[in-house]
Amino acid sequence: MSPSLKNIELDVAVLDGRPAVWSPDGLTLYVSKDGIIYILTYNRGTRDEISWPNMFEYFYNSFAFGNTINDNNAQDQDGDDSGSTTPDAL
Repeated sequence: MSPSLKNIELDVAVLDGRPAVWSPDGLTLYVSKDGIIYILTYNRGTRDEISWPNMFEYFYNSFAFGNTINDNNAQDQDGDDSGSTTPDAL
């Protein structure tokens, strides 16, 4: 447990069927799936208040996880996303 959060109750939520937790300021939502931690945050910049609270609410309410375990990930990470089938690529 973080010492700085000892006396703070965190708000919990459900994001795409997964348990999630809000940061104390309510601007960041943390959720995990398949060992990956997702951080959804609203960066208000230098303003005291957030400019588009409804847009952020829509974003996290409609958030859906993609496929985090995919056999094609290795192909996507090799740096060649040109899709060409030149003899050099074969």
